Amino acid sequence: MKAMSHPGRQEMNETDLNMLIHQASIISRNRYKYVSELELDLSPDLPQIPAYGAELSQVFINLIVNAADAIAERKENEPELEGKITISTVENGETVEIRVKDNGTGMSEDVRSKVFNQFFTTKDVGKGTGMGLSLTYNIVSSKHNGTVRVESEPNVGSSFIVILPMDSHQSVADESDVNKSDTCRVPILN
Repeated sequence: MKAMSHPGRQEMNETDLNMLIHQASIISRNRYKYVSELELDLSPDLPQIPAYGAELSQVFINLIVNAADAIAERKENEPELEGKITISTVENGETVEIRVKDNGTGMSEDVRSKVFNQFFTTKDVGKGTGMGLSLTYNIVSSKHNGTVRVESEPNVGSSFIVILPMDSHQSVADESDVNKSDTCRVPILN
């Protein structure tokens, strides 16, 4: 809770992403514990990176909650399904990759193309605002110069991949990424 208690800080601080993910898994436990197991596969030598810790905590909570909701939805038709969410971290050269993988409903290509749009949701009325992934995208891309992409297959599951630079002035967004179908780049409405 302490990591999330100072939202809106004006400066980045060296941040332990593994700790933020662990804390997010504790905070969101009531959303996943009845539908899935959560496994953390966190690189023990992951370097700290300059980041806004409170905002990244919100990203991780959003991704865990969405994974749990997708598993719960799939379990409605497949009650015997053993839900699983796996969160992994790894250092890749000048970047850090965080992957949140689930075995939920998965998404069609059409849904994947809209998933980061503000107010887009596949949830029933009253169950989702369509803001979680839009905010996630904004926090990662605008505030951290990172990228978010999704890999998904219907009735198999989804993986959300967050890539963050280890240098706060470095951008991991490459112009060639703009045209990739699994990377969503949408304008964020204010």
